[in-house]
Amino acid sequence: MGKYSNKNKNKKANKNGGNRHNNNNKRDRRDNHKNGPPRVKEMRNDRMIAYYTYQNVFGHGSQVAKEEDRKAFLSAACSPLNASFRITKLATPEFKEQFTSRMQEILGSDGQITIEYETPTGKAVRKLKPPQPIPFIENGWKLDVDRSTIRKNKGLKEFFQFLMVSTDAGLITRQETVSMVPPVALSLLPSHVVLDTCAAPGSKTCQILEDVSKGDGWVMANDVNVSRAHMLVHQCKRINSPSLLVVNHQGQEMPMPKSFRNDGSGNEGWADRVLCDVPCTGDGTMRKNAGIFRNWSVNQQNNIHKIQLDIAIRGLRQCKVGGILVYSTCSMSPVENEAVVAQILRQTDYAVTVEECKALKEKGFKCREGMTEWKVMDDRDATRKHFGEVIEAKPKFKKGGWEHQERVMGEEDDGGESRPAKKAKQHEGEGETKTTETEVAAAAASVAADTTGEGTKTPKNGKLSEDGTYIIPIYDDSPEKWSSDAMKAECNKNGLWEFPSVADVPGHLTASIPQSLFPPTPEEVERMGLEKCMRIMPQDMDTGGFFVTVLRKTKAIGSVKLKQGKETEGQDEKEEKEEQVQASLEDDKAKGGQGQKDKKVNPNQEIVPLKPSLISSLVDFYGLSGAPISSFFARTQTAKGIMYIHPPILSHLSLDTKKQYKLVHSGVQVFERNSKNRSLVEYRIHQDGIAHTAPYMKKRKVVITNRDFCNIVKAGIERTEKQMRTCMLKEGTREEVEALSHGCFVFEVPGSGGSGAPAYIVMWKNNDGTGIHSLVAKIELQGVKSKLEGEKLWDPDEELKDEWFGKDRNKEKAKEAEKKEEKAEDEAKEEAKEEAKEGAKA
Repeated sequence: MGKYSNKNKNKKANKNGGNRHNNNNKRDRRDNHKNGPPRVKEMRNDRMIAYYTYQNVFGHGSQVAKEEDRKAFLSAACSPLNASFRITKLATPEFKEQFTSRMQEILGSDGQITIEYETPTGKAVRKLKPPQPIPFIENGWKLDVDRSTIRKNKGLKEFFQFLMVSTDAGLITRQETVSMVPPVALSLLPSHVVLDTCAAPGSKTCQILEDVSKGDGWVMANDVNVSRAHMLVHQCKRINSPSLLVVNHQGQEMPMPKSFRNDGSGNEGWADRVLCDVPCTGDGTMRKNAGIFRNWSVNQQNNIHKIQLDIAIRGLRQCKVGGILVYSTCSMSPVENEAVVAQILRQTDYAVTVEECKALKEKGFKCREGMTEWKVMDDRDATRKHFGEVIEAKPKFKKGGWEHQERVMGEEDDGGESRPAKKAKQHEGEGETKTTETEVAAAAASVAADTTGEGTKTPKNGKLSEDGTYIIPIYDDSPEKWSSDAMKAECNKNGLWEFPSVADVPGHLTASIPQSLFPPTPEEVERMGLEKCMRIMPQDMDTGGFFVTVLRKTKAIGSVKLKQGKETEGQDEKEEKEEQVQASLEDDKAKGGQGQKDKKVNPNQEIVPLKPSLISSLVDFYGLSGAPISSFFARTQTAKGIMYIHPPILSHLSLDTKKQYKLVHSGVQVFERNSKNRSLVEYRIHQDGIAHTAPYMKKRKVVITNRDFCNIVKAGIERTEKQMRTCMLKEGTREEVEALSHGCFVFEVPGSGGSGAPAYIVMWKNNDGTGIHSLVAKIELQGVKSKLEGEKLWDPDEELKDEWFGKDRNKEKAKEAEKKEEKAEDEAKEEAKEEAKEGAKA
């Protein structure tokens, strides 16, 4: 998921709430301390609990009473989030079975493995339950321990290493359970073309890519932040699929090639499926992001609402008629969820319908129906001033120091006396003042944990969990305390104010509190079907909070002009004007004029065909016969790498005649440039895209035995020597390799690639005639080993012979250094003897 708009009016929202992956809670991530007992987390925010109670979020769609549901929420929300992961769908059944067996072997059955950890009262031991399959996620698994404990606990070191190797090799994806739901809700087929509008960091994109890579489908993944887009590329590289195109745009301004716009005949869009996992305030992630409790604000929800809406509308434009768009957030707020869906329906004149996802519910998926009523509230300073609250102004710097000012809207100043002065008088006993319930609550919160002993903290307004690692807040459960009126009063005391209707919003706040925030009328409720939306609460499945809605596009929506109740220029009209300007500039340049510099030109968006001379040299050297040469492209004529791009992606890009897409990545790398004078050709084969080159090679491809293949992989993992000798190969294979000229070549082993397919590994032949070495990184070789183990094909020699390897330069350097040290020590001893002799003579 990407950050949202960087326009000036949205910068504040972008900074405060636009990125669910913010780092404002780093100090809360330190679960265990090296010295002394750990700090117990108390995650409590009375404002948030009052707000969601007043919104009737607790108890909604549940058979549990509101009070009990709130207790269950607090208990779940304050506990660590257990880890979960998926085995890749591209793995063979044999590998999945072997992986599962290995995982259960390491973790043991129920109660066989225990972990020791620190608590405020000392060390504690807990037995782990065995991993459990996630019934509604194919190959999904949930663990009985959180990610931080897996990483830090010594008893789980072997399992942690097992997970890391499997993840880096692309065999599994570590992903939250609720994060796996939106791709499933898309109901994907291998032929589908998918747009992921806010894709980073990429776990959902990988999940989608696994489905469409089985056929002719492909994925366009977009993110507004270039750095996050590159992180997305890194995440998806583990799959090595050519069916991925990564672009860099604001989600609400995704380019729409003219050939896909509404042509008046009812056709529109190009994507079969669209995922809008939009940026949000992210209060559903509180189990892994304790900063949510400190920084939670309704203002952030209201600010981001319009951005979420614009992204979803733009995504619907790209979606084909009859296609599906899935809208999702990790927020619990109806303002970010149902309010956006309701406005989509209004704004598109019901060109989309809300659909129920029966496939999930039939497999044990637990969710709650969407809300049809909610309250519109705000806590920004302008709103609080409107309702007469005292707002302390930000400090202004003047000569002599910082000056604090405050004022009350609609009231006279009290003799010009500042709030700090009043507080000082109260502290000294001057004047009579009343202590409000808000101040009492704030005071209680400030002493939520009483320090007793060395680092031990005992809660006063909460209770320690059974394992002593977190605190469950305790509230007064009396009915009058949690009535609607009491909750409204509690919200007001905490700076949250309600607007009963859009007519109650003052003129200076209409831009911040638009009509689209408000709930639908009873007539709209009957037509919209908001109850089909899916709300996932942490207490229902022991997960994070999430929201998912499936929207089916039933007709073209054209260029939507009605936005937030104002007539504005449609996106199509804007794009047509830009195209006309661009065309006139090009005409001006063609006539010899200088024209204007096109600010939209991105030097990295080109896809350059290969030079005929380069193609000829590669075909001749590697004997490429029938290879998809027409799909080999570079980003520049002097590119470091050559990519294989999925033909349907090339077809789509060819329709982007104005080059509107800002490309970050496309395809999979098949060749990489050699350093000068290292080989007879300019490029060597790259391991990432070997499936698109090795099957077509008639030259420089040597078939070896499974034992030799396993020995090479084992050597790359265990040995420090980079260079191997051909004497390690079976007779016959050895001579074939030695007959090759120096440079890149490929080893093939039949039936080791899964389901009977061959496996390949890229090698290099040295100038000396017998030296060879692998061109594959150690972490990738570990992945190859895991796959071979999963296929029960791992069969290397128990011991690798030293004569199979060349000189280990690191060992030689160490020996030389050791000899120098010994020589220096001997010389020092001789000098000491000479000095002693001279001293004796004297």
